[in-house]
Order: sequence, then C-alpha cells, then structure tokens
Amino acid sequence: MSAAPDVRARALLTPAETADYLRISKATLYRLIHTDPTFPKAIRPMGPVGHPRWKPEQLEAWTSRLAEPDVVDGGRDEPRGSPRASDVEGGRLMASKPPRPSVDDVRP
Repeated sequence: MSAAPDVRARALLTPAETADYLRISKATLYRLIHTDPTFPKAIRPMGPVGHPRWKPEQLEAWTSRLAEPDVVDGGRDEPRGSPRASDVEGGRLMASKPPRPSVDDVRP
C-alpha cells in the first residue's frame, strides 16, 4: 500500500484537504471563508465556477498570524466566531465548541 501524499507537496489543496489540514470541518471552513476577512482568499483554477483551492503556505501564514498576540489581543473587537490564539496549536487551527448564548442573546 502506498502512503498518503504529504499535503505540503501539493501545489493547491481542495476544500476537504484544507479542512483536514486545519483540523476543522468543511462547514467551519466555509464559515471562515464568509466571516473572517483575514482568511486566505481561494484560488479558482477553473474560473468562477470552479471549486476553490488554497496554497498550504498561505494557510500556514494565516495560522501563524492567529498565534501572534497583537492580532488577537490588540484591542480590536473580533467578529463573533473568529479563531483566537488559544484555538491555534502548533500552527494548526484547533476546533472548539461554539460559545453558549448568553441571557442577552435570547429574546423574550
């Protein structure tokens, strides 16, 4: 049996490979694409109708920036659901449970 190819050897990663690489679900990946302006922009080699692809180097740079204290603790308000430095371990985004709604979030 042949070993699985190293994702770093691939030029572009599919959404499934990108989610595996970041250790998140595909749903979380798509949520990041739409809600996190710092998430790397996808490359669409087949044009606007093609599936998105990402370069592993861009993903590594993004996770490294998340781990920097000034990105998370720089005093800016982060959009709800944005990854925090505590969610990044060893350059990889770690899945975490969503925050529970507070009493203020519940409407009567």
